[in-house]
Amino acid sequence: MENNNDKKIKIYVTLLITVICIIGVSYAYFRLVLSQSDNNSLASRTCFSITLTEQTSKIALTDVYPVTDEEGIKGTPYTFTIKNNCTGYVKATITIDSEYRTQISTTYLKDDYVKVNLSKSDVLTQSNMHLGNQELVDLDNSRKGYKLLEIKMGPKQEFTYDLRIWLDADTNIEQGLNKKWEGKIVVATVAIKDPATPNGWNEAADGTLLAAIRRDNKLRETLTPPGAATSYSINDTFPSFVFNANAYYTYGDTYKVNADGTYTIENPKKVKYSEGLSTLKGKYMVSSAYDYSDVKSTTDELLETTNKKQLLLIRETSADRFTYSKISGGMKTFPEETEAVMASTADDYGTSYYFRGAVENNYVEFANKCWRIVRVTGDGSIKLALFNNNTEGNTNPCAEANDSGDAAIIGESKFNYAYGDNAFVGLMYGNVGCSNGTSANQNACTSARGTWTASASYANAHANINKSTILKYLEEWYDNNIANYDSYIADTIWCNDKSTVNDTSFNPFGSTLGTNYGYGLNVNYYGTTQRIIDAEAVIPLGDSPSLICPNDNLGGKLSKYTVNDKINGNGDLDKKVGLLTADEIVYAGGGNVNFSYYLLKNTENTWWWALSPFDFSGFGAIVWVVDGNDSVLDGGDVYYDGGGRPSLSLKSTVPIASGKGTRTSPYVVE
Repeated sequence: MENNNDKKIKIYVTLLITVICIIGVSYAYFRLVLSQSDNNSLASRTCFSITLTEQTSKIALTDVYPVTDEEGIKGTPYTFTIKNNCTGYVKATITIDSEYRTQISTTYLKDDYVKVNLSKSDVLTQSNMHLGNQELVDLDNSRKGYKLLEIKMGPKQEFTYDLRIWLDADTNIEQGLNKKWEGKIVVATVAIKDPATPNGWNEAADGTLLAAIRRDNKLRETLTPPGAATSYSINDTFPSFVFNANAYYTYGDTYKVNADGTYTIENPKKVKYSEGLSTLKGKYMVSSAYDYSDVKSTTDELLETTNKKQLLLIRETSADRFTYSKISGGMKTFPEETEAVMASTADDYGTSYYFRGAVENNYVEFANKCWRIVRVTGDGSIKLALFNNNTEGNTNPCAEANDSGDAAIIGESKFNYAYGDNAFVGLMYGNVGCSNGTSANQNACTSARGTWTASASYANAHANINKSTILKYLEEWYDNNIANYDSYIADTIWCNDKSTVNDTSFNPFGSTLGTNYGYGLNVNYYGTTQRIIDAEAVIPLGDSPSLICPNDNLGGKLSKYTVNDKINGNGDLDKKVGLLTADEIVYAGGGNVNFSYYLLKNTENTWWWALSPFDFSGFGAIVWVVDGNDSVLDGGDVYYDGGGRPSLSLKSTVPIASGKGTRTSPYVVE
């Protein structure tokens, strides 16, 4: 009898051979071989080259002694230039490699006692630093360097810097006497990707508004920081102030920029105004008071002229006033050209391209109205601000002949019907206020036969339940003017930043801040205010504006208004319309007595609302506003009647029929 196991083996082998044969035959008959005509190739970049050029000799200080920062920055700097020689982008980290950093010998000066300042050449813009407190980064020679500055450099771009070094004023004899220190600048670089662009920027189809903006604009670095004036043009009657003819004024022929961005008059002099009209013209004064009260005195004395926030150049004088230009933000000289650029910064969606200054190529004709492009947001949509409401129905709404002092304003409205609670800084607000909806504050509610309900918590104050007066006003305008074009409008974030400032050291107006922020009658500032105003409440503004909308105090999206988008925003709006934020206005050129940035035109007869909360003073809710007459960006009581200036965002795919973006040839949306 055969073994069953043998049968299994034989059958298995037979089947295996059969299968192999079948596969072999099939492969022989059905094989198809295709090949590329050329080899694939991969080559490394041919250019990765950064040069460092020494413009002055090294710093060699002997017999040094501890000095103040004010004395230290007067020292002769070591000046050097770094240049990106390639067509790609690099990140450059400027460091100091301290020769004796790891040495423990008492003959060497510790890095903690060395002060340094690294600033762009001829402009003291950066802060003074204790060298030993700076972050250490790896260098290419197995050493470590103290990180002073990190910058991104575009193709062929170069920067020149001044380095100053001195012995810290607090160094005592034991720490500093008869010690030695040496160090050198080392620049470490790494290749990086090209800077991010708004979504769709490079792929925008021909014939779209986004593609036309890309075609007609080149991205540039700004000449001035946000908040600084973009030009210094003079208005016939303003900026000027009426002054006391018998008062004495302190002035100078020259000034210097300090390391912290403030100004000091060199060799100050004084003059009685009535006796020195011709003397003052073309001279400089410095001030840290909004009303410039600290430039004059009723007595014959020199006033303090050091470390002031703003610098005035006297242009014209008359018997009772002088007209001036203002420079600020650490700028060394008045710019020779008026700034008009498209620049970039981060926003909620990625990278935003924004217009700044006296630009004249951002006109759009849409819905038989004229608009100005404010920015391309990170999602590729195009944010507009109304320029001419065109109530007359003119065929060319962007034409100069159709301008007026309030053409960009749709009318006047309160921001909110009441002001006596933190809640009323909101585009929407919670269940607070007077039950009959007629009272401005809680004190008047009883006489108005209503019951006042104050907000009892942050969540209660800022819940998006009730529409503000200004929101209702904008929605009515939208229904009457834009509803037929709704398919063109993008659903982007409208930022009504309700985050509060919990840092009690920030107190520019001297209010007594409590610990309960953002509701009831509690005194507090809102986030935008800390970003764009300095601690002394001095104009100019613009320390650190942002196009990224913060979360609210509860970590949510109360401030991020959208219609349907609940991923990026809150979905609480009914219409895709809003107002510009104070941050957007600062980026555009606002924040100074500055008459040439594009958002001011056609608003000269009024002031208009921004979307950003300012503060609650303990008496009333305040929101940011722009005065079109004197260009000041300031706070306005929400119960006042202010101008409504709508803003929309067009989708990235919106087509245009024609145009170059200029006033005579605006982009015309099909």
